[in-house]
Amino acid sequence: MGTAIHAIVVRKRMFPPFNQPHSNPRLKARNIVISWLANKR
Repeated sequence: MGTAIHAIVVRKRMFPPFNQPHSNPRLKARNIVISWLANKR
């Protein structure tokens, strides 16, 4: 599971989502942490 999440994170870094052209890395990291915590539950 950890490797899959890592692959998703790497993919997001390489190809940022098209609906967020002005996404800043801080917000992106926060979203990754939130999604990680949600997956952990």
